[in-house]
Amino acid sequence: MATRIKSFFFQNSTQMIMLGILLGALPCCSQVKYFFYSGDQEQYAQIDRYYQQGAYQQSLERCAALIAGYPGSPLYAQSLFYAGLNSVHLHFSDDDYTSARRYFQQVIEKVPNSPLADQSAAWGAVLSRLQRVKQDALNSEEQGRRCRQTQDEKDRDIVKLKTETEKLKKEIELLKKVDLQIHQQKRDITNAGKQ
Repeated sequence: MATRIKSFFFQNSTQMIMLGILLGALPCCSQVKYFFYSGDQEQYAQIDRYYQQGAYQQSLERCAALIAGYPGSPLYAQSLFYAGLNSVHLHFSDDDYTSARRYFQQVIEKVPNSPLADQSAAWGAVLSRLQRVKQDALNSEEQGRRCRQTQDEKDRDIVKLKTETEKLKKEIELLKKVDLQIHQQKRDITNAGKQ
């Protein structure tokens, strides 16, 4: 029996060593994939090149390709972060930073241990604050417009009331004259009747 156990381990020792090496290498298997295939690195190089050239739309498209094609890539967080930066540049003129905030939020949620998580949180906070300030400005502008409209309406009403007041004053003057004439005629009739 001892020889059988001894022969089992001796015959399988090579297999056991290989199994040990494979088990020891498991934690870095995800990195092995990137050692042999660097498609994500090529994508990332394009992202960076387009971004540096100011071609933000092309850079964003490359970000989307890397994010979709290499979700386990060590460059995943950087791609999300670049996507956020590209979105900021693309939407600077229209102040719509919703997509940029979404990319920065994904860095925080999907890769919380990334060194870019803090920067993403800062960008998200700044863009949220900017969006609130913009909304407050729009609300103030709308309120001002309504006040101007209300003031314009009030001004029109004032002009209309002044016009009506002038008409009424003229009518009152006319009625006073008519009333004076009626009183004068009554006096004349009364004086004529007394004579």
